[in-house]
Amino acid sequence: MTARTPYETFMHSQPETRAIRVSDVEGEVPPALRGTLLRNGGGVFEVGPDTLNFFDGHGVVAGLSFGDGAMRLRAAVVETPLWKASQAKGRMAQRGVFTNLPGAFANVFKLVPGNPCNHDVYAFGGAVYASNDGGHAALDATTLATVGEERWGSLAPAGTLMAPMPRVDPESGRLVAWVQTQKPGKPDVLRFVELDASRKVVRQSEPVTLGAGPVIVHGHAFSSRWYVCAELPARLSVLPALLGTKTIFESFAIPPGQTPALWLVPREPGRKAVRVQVPGDVAIIFHCLNAWDDGDRVVLDCVSYDAELPFDVLAPAEHLRRIGRTERVANALPRLVRHVIAPADGRVVETRVLADVPSEALDMDRRFRGKKHRFLYGSVPDAAGDEPAPGFFGYHHGLARFDTETGTVDRWTAGATRLCSPPAFAARPGGTAEGDGWLLTWVIDGADGNTSVLIHDAREIAKGPVATVRLGVPLPGVIHSNFEPAVSLA
Repeated sequence: MTARTPYETFMHSQPETRAIRVSDVEGEVPPALRGTLLRNGGGVFEVGPDTLNFFDGHGVVAGLSFGDGAMRLRAAVVETPLWKASQAKGRMAQRGVFTNLPGAFANVFKLVPGNPCNHDVYAFGGAVYASNDGGHAALDATTLATVGEERWGSLAPAGTLMAPMPRVDPESGRLVAWVQTQKPGKPDVLRFVELDASRKVVRQSEPVTLGAGPVIVHGHAFSSRWYVCAELPARLSVLPALLGTKTIFESFAIPPGQTPALWLVPREPGRKAVRVQVPGDVAIIFHCLNAWDDGDRVVLDCVSYDAELPFDVLAPAEHLRRIGRTERVANALPRLVRHVIAPADGRVVETRVLADVPSEALDMDRRFRGKKHRFLYGSVPDAAGDEPAPGFFGYHHGLARFDTETGTVDRWTAGATRLCSPPAFAARPGGTAEGDGWLLTWVIDGADGNTSVLIHDAREIAKGPVATVRLGVPLPGVIHSNFEPAVSLA
């Protein structure tokens, strides 16, 4: 069988609903590992004659459940209104963020993109949710079948942006997220919210006025006293977006010398939000990994880039031809950075690059969210620095544990044909020490396109996996994955 390129592997559509018992294991699955490894990402990239950018692909949520001596795999397309409309039409029903509708005038005055719910997947309050900033979809927690849209009641009506990666606070058990309101001709407004298990809003911050809209906000973190997010400096060039001469994403540009602003929004009433400009050569901060209070200062670990990301590496060839490119452009590489912020002074007092090894969408021991942590886990290039493709920053050939105290990076390499997704941490039941658990990773084999799940002891990454679970089916690339101990798929 001819080996596939990373692009071909990622862009292999998987619209089939799957329900499989899995038994092909090399090594031994830890008996104490119970719960479900979930993933979301673009999974259907062709709609009739139309081809989508990976980040516009219709979401496919999959999960591998462990427990009771059995493993169960389920996978299903997120049946959003966009998916249903596209199926009825037999081609693209709405413009995407990274993909224009075909046709010279098809995108004129169409600034609102469709929502494929393809970014993240999380469990909360007995349900599973596929999420994107355009909105979330509720899924059945045992079958992953789509139940309907989730807008948090009247808090996030249609047209309101929602945090694409909500996070559960381990101290309160609440879901911490944000909503962003956009009105033409007015600045965007952001508000942080906390929901209980019944999805009732039990706390919300005072509104924060961002810059001239539309403003890009992506990931967030929280400490015991603050919510933290990054406001990107990118601004929309309205004319090319409005006329459709560029995609919506390509119509955003970062003015020279502009850097992101970090927002510190108080969790308790009575204090003002603080806007802090990031120093240095930072262009983009997408993912805020964790934050904690250190006396009167706030420490934030995040992933930053020193240049804009064209996302060309995951664009179909016809998209490149449309914008006059003959090859995919290498993206800027992600850096793992720690900022120490003095809210009283409104400035970053210390910035430190935690590792020279590029990694994106890292995970941590989630019991330590909002607290001082030591370890982060991510997919990384192999020791020689080889990449699956130039700028292919989401997947790499290896995995690593980053020790933020010592600066050491413990690595393991899967091999030149295999691509490792960003991993998910699963805590050992009953354990209390940080990092006591396992690291689970979706791995695509470029030789045949089939997918496996690797299980590493999170304390000993370099020793290699304790188990390799071969699924026997191909799954497309992952944007984000999470391990949910309370979910068990039928």
